[in-house]
Amino acid sequence: MARSASEINAEAQHLHDEAEALVAAVRARLAVARHTIDTAEVAAQATIVAVGNAMTATAANHIREADTQCVVARSQLAAARSAATQAFAGVAGADPKDEWKECRASIDRFDRLLVDLRKTGFGFLTTVVGGAAILLGTAAAPTPGEFKFVAFVVLGLLTITLFAVDCSHQIWLKAAVARATVLETALSYEITREITKKFHGVEAVIIGVILYLIVFAATSVLFWVSLEGVSPFQLWTLVGGLAGSAVIILGAAFAYLR
Repeated sequence: MARSASEINAEAQHLHDEAEALVAAVRARLAVARHTIDTAEVAAQATIVAVGNAMTATAANHIREADTQCVVARSQLAAARSAATQAFAGVAGADPKDEWKECRASIDRFDRLLVDLRKTGFGFLTTVVGGAAILLGTAAAPTPGEFKFVAFVVLGLLTITLFAVDCSHQIWLKAAVARATVLETALSYEITREITKKFHGVEAVIIGVILYLIVFAATSVLFWVSLEGVSPFQLWTLVGGLAGSAVIILGAAFAYLR
């Protein structure tokens, strides 16, 4: 059934009103973005001027004035960064609050993944190492040295692989925290920065390293003792334990500095 002229006119008017509202919203957003960009540019130029004044004052041995100009430059640069963040978020077409919420959700998600990974991984490794200790200690016949060494290598590789996955999640978590901190500067939020003041990323890295080193050291000592008198596998087990521990420490340092 064909629509009446009044129904068509009503829909057309509704579409027209929506289009006009959209145009007005776009123009308003562009005006805000243009003002924010201008603010960022003015603050950046003021930073450059203050830096020049500081260098001139230093050359004239006016140390106090130079220090004052550095403070001004630092303040203006912070304002420029804040305005630039808002402008870039506006140009991208996304509300920085939405991105900040996603960052916080990602931080929570990565935290949970790390906790679950360590609980499950360490539970599995502890069970396997404990089972190996029982088998090695109660075997009726002596276990060949080659078999023991291969078992040690397999458990060592499992531990290091689990640690590599852990490091990847730590890097992703660190990236999410860094982005949330940048967005909070523009939004005048404090939650992520306040949390990082109380609990720095290095604490999490140290805790992880200690846990993995304990598991790896326990595995190495267990097989080193069980290979007593079996040359050269006992020596290789010692070398593997030291090499694996070094890999864990270096990997943790890389994940923290990345």
